[in-house]
Amino acid sequence: MFGTLLIETRRSPTSENGLKVTAYSPGTHGHDAVWQWQLLTDATWSNLPSPLWMMEAGSVVPTLKAFSLRVHDNQQMILAAGDQAAVVISPGGSILTSVDLPAPPTYALVCDDFSNDGLTDLIIVTSNGVYGFFLVWS
Repeated sequence: MFGTLLIETRRSPTSENGLKVTAYSPGTHGHDAVWQWQLLTDATWSNLPSPLWMMEAGSVVPTLKAFSLRVHDNQQMILAAGDQAAVVISPGGSILTSVDLPAPPTYALVCDDFSNDGLTDLIIVTSNGVYGFFLVWS
């Protein structure tokens, strides 16, 4: 389980917005916070709404959520997605995988087991269709 995640945006040299994820854990006796790790991701937005997580008409809906790779697993990963890519981040701050999105999402990505194999899959809703990505153990 994660302590606290601080979400920041950054501007790249190409003027696209990316996501910087910073993890903190609670300090002693619940006071202050202890920096754990920070990671720049490929989850980008070409039309970042303001404030960050509010949807505006015609805007991409970014996703940032904790989810389990297996349906009944307690170990959670982080899913961060923008308009072009989604990344899965481990609790320790490593990128486990990334996915190029077929179109910008118009709804937050859904994590569920639609293939009924016990592994969590991703459902992406866009203006031109609904897409499913399923996990495969290699």
